[in-house]
Amino acid sequence: LQRTATESGASVYVDGDLTYNGPERSILTALAGPCRRNWRRLSLPPLPGTVTQVAGSVRSLLGSPLASLARRTVGADPQPAGPDAGGPSVLQLLAQAVTPEIAAEHYGESVRQGLARQLAVLPTRSTTPRSVVLWGRAGSGLDHLMLAAVHPLFEAKMVTEVFCVSAAQLAAGCIFAQEVDAALMRLLDEATHRDGCLLLVRDLDACLTGSPVNHCLLTDALDRRLRMIATVRSETALCRLRDDEATARRVVAVRVPPPETAQTLEVLKRMAEASPIEVSPSAIETAVEITDSRSAAQPAAAVSLLGAARAEATWAGRSEHNPDDVLATLESEWPD
Repeated sequence: LQRTATESGASVYVDGDLTYNGPERSILTALAGPCRRNWRRLSLPPLPGTVTQVAGSVRSLLGSPLASLARRTVGADPQPAGPDAGGPSVLQLLAQAVTPEIAAEHYGESVRQGLARQLAVLPTRSTTPRSVVLWGRAGSGLDHLMLAAVHPLFEAKMVTEVFCVSAAQLAAGCIFAQEVDAALMRLLDEATHRDGCLLLVRDLDACLTGSPVNHCLLTDALDRRLRMIATVRSETALCRLRDDEATARRVVAVRVPPPETAQTLEVLKRMAEASPIEVSPSAIETAVEITDSRSAAQPAAAVSLLGAARAEATWAGRSEHNPDDVLATLESEWPD
């Protein structure tokens, strides 16, 4: 929404996909006028309040289904968002509830328990920044570390509920940037209305389309005490997030380096202990050597290779898998 003062009142620009359902013929005529870049100009008398409050008033005037949700977002409506007001809950539809048991399992398997505990401190801060964005090379275990960081928070009783949502699922099916903004607004609004809630977001950059609206929605939620741990898919995505200075001030960016060889070996040994087929130490070493020679991201690549070797041994009917099974796995071959 954009508002400019005029002698007769205010000029309000309304997105072209909003329709007017009221009885006023003059407004109906104004909205049926020519469009410029998919926006329509509507002349209204002066509207009191801030720009965000005026946005809610305009949505109410146009009969928009988002009107009540917009009023709640700016604090004009004390009722919290939920399935009975504005459709089904985004958290219920898309998010996975992270239980203390799930968090404890990821923490126990993690080779970065010290870093996980450091990350857990950030959401307990009383002032911003109290949210964190993890970034690093794909395959470095960002999502696993994010879930591991929840365990210390459950242990200290600093959170009562944790939800993990994929930003790609949130944006899926949306054609216009405004649809992504609306979905993001509902997600953030629901998370901030739940006491003791921590929001985990995979690939946050997938729902930040580059429009100033979604960055404003995110910063507003962070100012309303949203606690969030998120990941981004690449350093480029993090740079786009950093370019918005308001967002950059409200989150802590933490680089997660690829694990060292010793840490990858530890992950594979734990995997071998849980395997129904005996895994020889030489098979583990071979998996690490192969991924090292290919400069593949660890531990994800090594875990994938060892899992494939276990399948090879199972099909061959052996009770143990060895380096030959690792070497026999089919290589991925992409066209040039």
